[in-house]
Amino acid sequence: MAKNKASLLIGASGLVGRFLGAHLAGRGETVYGTVRKRPAAGKGSDPRVRTLSCDVRRRADIERALRASRPDRIYFLAAQSSVREAWLSPVETMKINLLGGLNLLEVLRERRSRARALIFSSGTTYGLTHLKGVSLTEEACFLPKDPYSVSKMAIDFLARSYAKVYGLEILVARLANFMGPGQSKNFSISNFAYQIAGIEAGKLPPVIGVGNLEARRDYVDVRDGVRALRLILEKGRREEAYHVSSGRSRPLKEMLDRLLALSRVGRNVRIVKKTSLMSKDEIQAVRLSPSKLRRRTGWKPQIPLDQSLLDILEYWRNTWNEN
Repeated sequence: MAKNKASLLIGASGLVGRFLGAHLAGRGETVYGTVRKRPAAGKGSDPRVRTLSCDVRRRADIERALRASRPDRIYFLAAQSSVREAWLSPVETMKINLLGGLNLLEVLRERRSRARALIFSSGTTYGLTHLKGVSLTEEACFLPKDPYSVSKMAIDFLARSYAKVYGLEILVARLANFMGPGQSKNFSISNFAYQIAGIEAGKLPPVIGVGNLEARRDYVDVRDGVRALRLILEKGRREEAYHVSSGRSRPLKEMLDRLLALSRVGRNVRIVKKTSLMSKDEIQAVRLSPSKLRRRTGWKPQIPLDQSLLDILEYWRNTWNEN
């Protein structure tokens, strides 16, 4: 257990932040989580996570959060994390993902901080390198194709450079596609489950809107993923990057078929492609090798794929029933 350790989650209100906060608090850590807007009482907030207001675009906010929490470990989760949204709002994406991360790096440099900090990057930073069709290692070439991936590539480079030049305890996690109950329906798997649950409840017509079902992604249950993130900060080496991934690439069509098999609607639906659900210049296949993470930490996924999908479907069933 990690009693007396203090962790600061910068950007704690998203899917990863919520599950990571619960995971760390359950291990006995003192956990602080920053949000741009404080949630209403009882609205998804974990009482074990001490909430701080912080807009990462303002460096003074980050300084205040560090003074208030005095953390041993820092997780920089704040992000605009949708590729589609990044094309619509590229400037805002850069302000949050790149400038926000750089604000943290500068504060850590000025404070000569000894806290261990994990900066979140993405498997999409490899972009065109994925065309090789192999499982990529952390040494693969960055060739990003969209504003989101460019922002993540930049903060990835900067984080490792600050660790090297200034001796800071900074590491990088490059994430595959995390999924889990409570994820925004802006993301494909959650969106499929949302529509299926709505059809089951009789509140949506038997039609499922989809994007590119041939796209292949590397999926990790968020509950497995947050264990990996903690282990990186515990056992990883400063200045290094680690993939958090399954090592397997699955087509979106397989994921939709699995969800339908777990549902009460079966095949009694119509599948309709929608351009609004497709990203410009989309990466067709993503596959990241988790070998380095496994060698360093011993981490392996534990939650079966169908259990992950069923839990996501149950979340949306409960949500529809509440409405």
